[in-house]
Amino acid sequence: MITLIVTLVIIAAIFASGFFFLAKELAKKFGFMKVFTEKSNQLIDFEWYGAKLHKTTPGMRKIILFWNRPFVALVGFRLSLPGFGVGFDYYGQVEAQKGENGNYEVVIDTYCGNGACLFQFFVNHEIDGGLVVSSADWVQNKKAQAVYSPHWWQKLGFWG
Repeated sequence: MITLIVTLVIIAAIFASGFFFLAKELAKKFGFMKVFTEKSNQLIDFEWYGAKLHKTTPGMRKIILFWNRPFVALVGFRLSLPGFGVGFDYYGQVEAQKGENGNYEVVIDTYCGNGACLFQFFVNHEIDGGLVVSSADWVQNKKAQAVYSPHWWQKLGFWG
């Protein structure tokens, strides 16, 4: 019985050490990305205030980025975790295609919930003006080039 308890304590210590190591690495990643993106001229924000304020229901929603030149962007959001700080958490990458009006555009379909969220797009060129981000009603009829489905807890109404 003592051997079993000692074994379980050792296994718990190993798992706890691994968890804290990975949490520390995650916090470093978020911190590096936050400093890097904020000090560059390549980040554009899109503020989602929550479904009620946007007078819609939570769910999948399309967001368009368009510009007069080709671009690639990391898709992410500003993530704040107590004890870990604030950072840019990217979850996708998109490449703009030439649209009908001659601009380069990309449409993503992502989950927009009841809570506020600051979506962030980090592009591969300096932004000299003209890069537009929108989730207006007219965007909802466009075909998405990338779809980012919600996590199971978002479908249940938690965090998001």
